[in-house]
Amino acid sequence: MTATVSLTEKNRAIVESFYTAVLAGDQATLDAVVADDVVVDEPEYLPFGKVYRGKAELGGLIGQIGQFLELATLKVHYTVADGDRVIACLGLVDVTTGEMVHLLEQSTLRDGQIAEITLFYNDPQSMLGKPKIV
Repeated sequence: MTATVSLTEKNRAIVESFYTAVLAGDQATLDAVVADDVVVDEPEYLPFGKVYRGKAELGGLIGQIGQFLELATLKVHYTVADGDRVIACLGLVDVTTGEMVHLLEQSTLRDGQIAEITLFYNDPQSMLGKPKIV
């Protein structure tokens, strides 16, 4: 058995550390695992839906999400990794309904950092009709 860790497993660990850092408010880890020019694509139908560019906009997005979803309840159910792409199945509690919502985020990594995140929301009903904040 070899001690070499595959690129796929390294990328999975990077994405998992991202979510751990979001929960902990660990800015140093976020800075280390997120590319300076990160692009985050949130569906337009969400109150915070738009394309975010760069670490500063990602930080603002995390704050905006907290108005609608309880970040402290973030649960990574599992991750699926293949090369430079990692999909995380996530759950968070909706602040309005108190219900757990489920979503997938696909991260694309480049040079050991998250370069892109695309959100796929499972059941957006609780978010529809809320006023846009961006």
